[in-house]
Amino acid sequence: MKHHPEQTPDQIFMGNESRENRLFRDSFCSWTSKTYGKTAYDINNRIIENMVPAFISVSEVKAAIEHQKHLLETNPQTAYGAEDNIRVWQEMVDKRTVF
Repeated sequence: MKHHPEQTPDQIFMGNESRENRLFRDSFCSWTSKTYGKTAYDINNRIIENMVPAFISVSEVKAAIEHQKHLLETNPQTAYGAEDNIRVWQEMVDKRTVF
């Protein structure tokens, strides 16, 4: 399901981010595939000034899910939070958004 006009089928829409704070926020983002679109929209499809849409790749999230599953299988004592990560990330993959 597409949640933003610029979203491709292999992307997850992460929401809109401030243009000014984008570089700062990138330093806290662990998804290496994060990319930005050009035009941000609100829930009524009106353009939001000074914001951009952010996307990450489905394949990166699927790989992270598999990694967490592997941790659970091989060493569950060190896999704290893995089950929650898997659940949340799978929802992102299924819905193609974080919302």
